[in-house]
Amino acid sequence: MENISDTDRLRLAHFNAPRRRIQFLVGRAVLWNMTGQMPVVDENGRPCVSGAHVSVAHSENWVIVAMASKNVGVDIENCRKNRDFITISADFFGEESNSLFDFYKKFVAYESRFKVNDFNADVRYFQMGDYLMSVAGGDEDIEWCGYDGEIVPLIMPVSAKQEK
Repeated sequence: MENISDTDRLRLAHFNAPRRRIQFLVGRAVLWNMTGQMPVVDENGRPCVSGAHVSVAHSENWVIVAMASKNVGVDIENCRKNRDFITISADFFGEESNSLFDFYKKFVAYESRFKVNDFNADVRYFQMGDYLMSVAGGDEDIEWCGYDGEIVPLIMPVSAKQEK
């Protein structure tokens, strides 16, 4: 990708894991596909494209990108990945989770709220197969793209479930 910025080249050089490098580059390629532009970094260190706020997340082979006119945070996790969710949930959230899915729901909400720097932000959830995605902030018409073998544009419905 000859259009990658010097800042992104420096970030890319710090990733030791090949999968993490690929995820980063795919995220940039999805943004390029969506907008025809590479992102710039705003004063808060967050990517933006043509004034739109951008959030990128990845899990295994999935990379998702959300763009909105307002600050937006997104996360994705494989809900089947077995973890000691009871201990992690108690340590991380201060309360136990009832199930692996409940743990991941709390986790993706935390991650997306962290990205918008608002831990009281409403969160919308979307599930595709074993993957749970969350989005915090943004506006009602968020443009999404996901990558898992092919780039697929998705417009998420306004009626998606929101929780505080």
